[in-house]
Amino acid sequence: MRKPFLDALAEEILLADGAMGTEIYSQGLAAYRCPWELNLSAPEQIRAIHQAYLAAGAKLIETNTFGANSISLSRHGLEKKMREINLRGAEIAHAASRGKAYAAGSVGPVGRKIASNSERYAVFFSQIEALRDGGVELIILETFSDLEEAEIACRAAREAARLPLVLQFSFHAMDSGAGPTPEKASKAAENWGVDVVGSNCNSGPEETLQCIKRMAGITSLKLSAMPSAGLPKVVEGRTCYPVSPGSMAEFARSLVQAGVSLIGGCCGTTPAMIQEMNQALRPFNS
Repeated sequence: MRKPFLDALAEEILLADGAMGTEIYSQGLAAYRCPWELNLSAPEQIRAIHQAYLAAGAKLIETNTFGANSISLSRHGLEKKMREINLRGAEIAHAASRGKAYAAGSVGPVGRKIASNSERYAVFFSQIEALRDGGVELIILETFSDLEEAEIACRAAREAARLPLVLQFSFHAMDSGAGPTPEKASKAAENWGVDVVGSNCNSGPEETLQCIKRMAGITSLKLSAMPSAGLPKVVEGRTCYPVSPGSMAEFARSLVQAGVSLIGGCCGTTPAMIQEMNQALRPFNS
């Protein structure tokens, strides 16, 4: 019988999947649609992306719901389908995992264009509640850069789902005064009852590694890291990421040595990269 997520994380390094959006766009699926609506109109293609990451060695997959909150969906006229999109996204991931991997509900920031904190809380609560009802085993709040919004999201997650909670920050402006530092974010996460704190979607794996080292020096929480494959460039009409699968594998080793227990990838990471990372991490779990 598979162990609960937090029990497994206490005993081994868990490898998560890579980017969902990168795979969606590389297949031309979202050229004219909202990527999260694909949970309804193209569920088999979303399932296939999950399965590709599982085949590469991922032990945790995230739902295709990062921006599937009512505010973001309203820009596509889909706010009334918020619950259905999140439910289906959770069901697809849960079915793909087949009990052999963990299905995590992905939740991103709502942003500042909200009338009040109470409204922001309600937006998070309703999305996380739908993910819970769809069968996810944990919630990953990711790419947060505002402490106030992160706190609201954490409170909504605790009250809507009561599932293990991972909180990941993006630190693009960590030392400019425009966003929290890794140290401040880590201490705040401890106060909010988060189970795992970490970083994702920085400008590349080296920046993520530096953030993790700073977080490790100040928190006793488990750490997670899901770096991007560098900053993208458009070459002959194609979006390319500069970090190779081999380099991602090297950074995976360095991140684990810095204290990371949950590791995956963000923008630009692919099943090929996750496969290389899986090979690199095997000695840590032997």
